[in-house]
Amino acid sequence: MPRSPCALPCSRSFNTIKPINEYGTGRQNTGLGKMGARDLGIGRRGGALGPAHYGVYVSLSILLLLSLCTGGYLLWRAWKQKREKQQFSNALQQENTAVPRGLSDPNKRAKLDDLRRRFEEGVKVYESRGKDLYKLPWHVFVGEPGSGKTEAIRRSNIGFPPGLQDEFQGAGGTINMHWWFTNHAVLLDTAGRMMFEEVKSGDSSEWREFLRLLRKTRAHCPINGLFLVFPVDSLIKDSADKIAQ
Repeated sequence: MPRSPCALPCSRSFNTIKPINEYGTGRQNTGLGKMGARDLGIGRRGGALGPAHYGVYVSLSILLLLSLCTGGYLLWRAWKQKREKQQFSNALQQENTAVPRGLSDPNKRAKLDDLRRRFEEGVKVYESRGKDLYKLPWHVFVGEPGSGKTEAIRRSNIGFPPGLQDEFQGAGGTINMHWWFTNHAVLLDTAGRMMFEEVKSGDSSEWREFLRLLRKTRAHCPINGLFLVFPVDSLIKDSADKIAQ
């Protein structure tokens, strides 16, 4: 009767069982240990990624700081421009209400009052259109009476925004000054007599008052340019002494 495998002697059963090391299980355990070490290495490398994440955080922080600084600068600049604009308007109003020293002639005082009135009206008209008068360059046109200053401006074709000035102003001669507003500059057309008027030493004049008004309202840069206009025919018919004068 054949024996059942289960009936084998215990000694034989134990003899057939090989040691664990012979199956390489120990080596596998060693490999697993190495794998665990590699896993730990990954963990260490994961820890080594910390500086990379730190660099990202630093970059984002720097960008945020730059954005805040830029925004703060823009706000400060807008506030500064608004303050300068307000100071400009206040200075202009003070000049319009001030009484010039050394001026007792009612006619001259009336001319200065009219000059200031025109100055203030020009600023108000320009600001009412949302224009920033302080940013634009200012150019003053001077020349003897009848030299063609107003016509030179009117026919310059530099582009005048509609509604900011009378296109026919100065047609009969400039009383003291006229505003000419363009998209790129402000032109101040002065009467010829203002610059060439002879006054006594110490007396006020329209020209001096005009210059004082410019210095007061635009202290850092009263004007950006001065155009001297004279008729070409005067170079032909006038004497050398008059031309030199």
